[in-house]
Amino acid sequence: MFFLLITSYLLRLISLNQSFWLDEAISANVIRNYSFLNIITVFSPQDFHPPLFYLLLKLWSLVFGTSVVGLRLFSVTASVLAGLFVYKTAKLLFGSKTALWSAALFLFNPLFVYYSQELRMYSLATLFLSISTYYFVAILKSKVINLKSILFFNLFIFLSFFTFYGSIFYIFSLYFLLFTQKKYKLLSKLLPGFILSLLLLSPLLYRQIFLSKTLLADVAYWSLVLGKSNLKNLLLIPLKFTFGRISFYPKSIYYLLSGFWSVFIFFKIFISYSVRNAYMRSLQFLLFFPLFLAFLISFKIPMLQYFRYLYLLPVFSILLSVSKSKPIILSGFVFLSLVYLFNPTFHREDWQSLANSLPQDATIYMIPSFADPLNYYRSDIKISDIRTIKLENYSTKELIVVPYGFDIFGFNHTDFLSSKNLSHFNTQNFHQISFETWK
Repeated sequence: MFFLLITSYLLRLISLNQSFWLDEAISANVIRNYSFLNIITVFSPQDFHPPLFYLLLKLWSLVFGTSVVGLRLFSVTASVLAGLFVYKTAKLLFGSKTALWSAALFLFNPLFVYYSQELRMYSLATLFLSISTYYFVAILKSKVINLKSILFFNLFIFLSFFTFYGSIFYIFSLYFLLFTQKKYKLLSKLLPGFILSLLLLSPLLYRQIFLSKTLLADVAYWSLVLGKSNLKNLLLIPLKFTFGRISFYPKSIYYLLSGFWSVFIFFKIFISYSVRNAYMRSLQFLLFFPLFLAFLISFKIPMLQYFRYLYLLPVFSILLSVSKSKPIILSGFVFLSLVYLFNPTFHREDWQSLANSLPQDATIYMIPSFADPLNYYRSDIKISDIRTIKLENYSTKELIVVPYGFDIFGFNHTDFLSSKNLSHFNTQNFHQISFETWK
């Protein structure tokens, strides 16, 4: 297990220095620009997440700095520690051999390898929920009430919700499982951690929900970013859980290969139901019931994006570990992870190269809420809202435009700039990002 943890950690160091993309740059800029107190009082009310991830990342940065690698190591470390608790949970349920397979399938899952390098809260939430699951299983398997396990379960449920609101679907599933098993007394002992976190976060959450409703009303296609309940977003979950973030053309071949791989793996999940073990059936419930809840909720509050449910991968991996095909599945996971890590085609948007190509002290016209990567890499440039520019400000010079996120706002910059007698001069392309020059 030690060898497995070290290997998976070293694997995650490959290509760790690739450019921050938008959401990661937001995390980095929060750490750079806000104090611990201001993260809670100033930044969080304008964000859509609870503050614990940013607070812990700020603490981490005091030791490891605010470089790309220094900050991303926070997520890398959390992801590998989660693998340790996947092992411990599976060992409680099925023994050491199955536990090793569970940890390997989890740590080398291509989707988790990708997001374990991302400076967001998903790896940390997965860690906290993995620890919660371990103590949940320990409590269920214990013949006497273990106050230590109950205390730690409540603590990490509290930390989970304080890290990522989306963890509520898994938390509720744990409680509902106890309810269906008529373990009401135990349920009452495991509720305080979540109730306390909900009470403390309620004022912030109320304000953030109001903000999200405003954005959904004012920004034309914001719901597409969050993930509405539809068949496409639902099918992407098993596809990405098994194939990772790799995508290629022609799309017909991509969907054929990834679809076949996904069906093969989830077939192994479904037939594991035949294993006459109550814990296996409980694990299946904990994999699928949170997704069912998320699908229902996303008709009202869109949040059906596959990466929001990385915390289900520990359960997913334990279920796969009892399959006779686990060597084939693990080999496929390792191969797909290596393809991502060593092929820049599948890396994140290259904001760093774009930023380095901009002129010194330039004014960049874009939507300011999407400018965090430029602010991180180039503190000398000025950001101006393209939607509010006036003719006298640019009539004698070039305009540098970064057309990022315009489609989300339904903003047609080509027609807008052409109507002001500007002409498109050239475009410089970088990986998944570009800037245009207008005269």
